[in-house]
Amino acid sequence: MDYKLVAKCLANRLNRHIESVVQQDQSYGVTGRSMTENLFLMRDMMDLSKFYNMDFGRISLDQEKAFDRMDHGYLFSGLAGFGVGENFVSIIKMLYKGDCHGGEGDPPGLSPVRPALHINH
Repeated sequence: MDYKLVAKCLANRLNRHIESVVQQDQSYGVTGRSMTENLFLMRDMMDLSKFYNMDFGRISLDQEKAFDRMDHGYLFSGLAGFGVGENFVSIIKMLYKGDCHGGEGDPPGLSPVRPALHINH
């Protein structure tokens, strides 16, 4: 089994439905959305806070390696909670465990599906 092909097929299937699950302000992992939209939103919020003389705060988080650090049990139960089928989730688990490529950790073939899995809810 070519795990890269399987991962790409899973990513394509997830991407068909991701817009109905992911909030509008999240741009990472959603085809057709750009980080530029979030930058415009920040600019507009700062302008409004100046115009109305309101205090404004912002927090910036570095998402580097966020997928590697997240609890994968939570991820898998979250997918099930969104109605993703048991077979689909079990294939993702198999890809992540390395059963398809003979190693432990994150196989290179999982990379096509990672942005679709990394959703904020």
